[in-house]
Amino acid sequence: MSNRVLNERAVISIMREEWAKIKQAALSEVSFVRDGKPMVTAGLKIVDEEGNLFTIISVGNGGAVLEDPLGQNVNVPWDQIEKEFKLQ
Repeated sequence: MSNRVLNERAVISIMREEWAKIKQAALSEVSFVRDGKPMVTAGLKIVDEEGNLFTIISVGNGGAVLEDPLGQNVNVPWDQIEKEFKLQ
């Protein structure tokens, strides 16, 4: 174990590093590829432009079923997901 002091900056840095690892692991487990680009798999969280959190329920050829922040399921086409959402 190192003697590194854990101040706020160090903790935030560690959290960012760990979050990057989690996102990379999630992207390595994708179950759908479109035009050679990896897409997302069920269970991943994505965020829209306003910061609302959605959960991917299922994926298909035309798009994905997302659970919105109110718990409603919404069908969203891939082109909309690519333009308006980011991995959380």
